[in-house]
Amino acid sequence: MDTDAQLFHDIVNEFRNSPILHYAQLGLDVQNGVVTISGRVNSFAERKAVERAAKRVTGIKTLILEIRAVAIPLVTTGTYAAAHEDSARNESS
Repeated sequence: MDTDAQLFHDIVNEFRNSPILHYAQLGLDVQNGVVTISGRVNSFAERKAVERAAKRVTGIKTLILEIRAVAIPLVTTGTYAAAHEDSARNESS
């Protein structure tokens, strides 16, 4: 039987071994073999990677995912400059 501390360690190692996961943005709780992973990720693909990584760890009785995929808007230089100019015009009015 795996201990909670060992499960925690094994899951963190799985996150570290995944090239697309940013495990520092996730909360991880293990109690009596019940693993809860919470937080936000940048994409649905990243959310699935979290799930796959956790499922590779043996000894988990129940896996609870409380993870939201939140897309980070891409801002190009032109878009930022236009938004900044609009903001500056509104402030001077």
